Amino acid sequence: MKMVQPKRKKRHVVRDPAQLGAVVSPIRHNLLKSLASLGPCSVRELAEDVGCSQESLYYHVRALQSVGLIREHGKRPSNGRSEMLYDVLADQLRSDPNQTTPQYLEAYRRAISALLRLTDRQVAAALERQAQAEARRPVSLLVRQLQVRLSAESQRDIARRIEALVDHIRDCDDPAQKTRIAFNFVSAPLD
Repeated sequence: MKMVQPKRKKRHVVRDPAQLGAVVSPIRHNLLKSLASLGPCSVRELAEDVGCSQESLYYHVRALQSVGLIREHGKRPSNGRSEMLYDVLADQLRSDPNQTTPQYLEAYRRAISALLRLTDRQVAAALERQAQAEARRPVSLLVRQLQVRLSAESQRDIARRIEALVDHIRDCDDPAQKTRIAFNFVSAPLD
């Protein structure tokens, strides 16, 4: 498996609904995260990292490449053949709060739904691993759900703090550790 590259902190504000539409699959979220973590790599290396077959990933790589979220990063020899390397446009994607077209908002909703499906799969897999491993320590799940009323200033302050926490968590990422941990933050107005 490819060695993990140093962390990059390049962000891309997604303004194109087609780019949001391309990340409506949990596997594509995993691909983007893996590429951001690994740096330029081949589909073979991506398949090892995300636990899928190479054949199934080509479709998703092409979909992300067609909207500019993944790009070709050169070639290298591999087993007597040439192997294409891919890289991400940016290691962090952000939605554009100024985009309010129905197409953009629908693509945004679908992208968030994909993230929530991915979270559901990750939690289910963690609980299944725990059920199969009697002698291991318990799975450490932390789940909180709140409904609060906040001023606009408080909302901005919390958003800044969550961004700082995400940066801190990313800085603490230690590739030498075997266990990966997923964090998901969602804030949604209810009224």
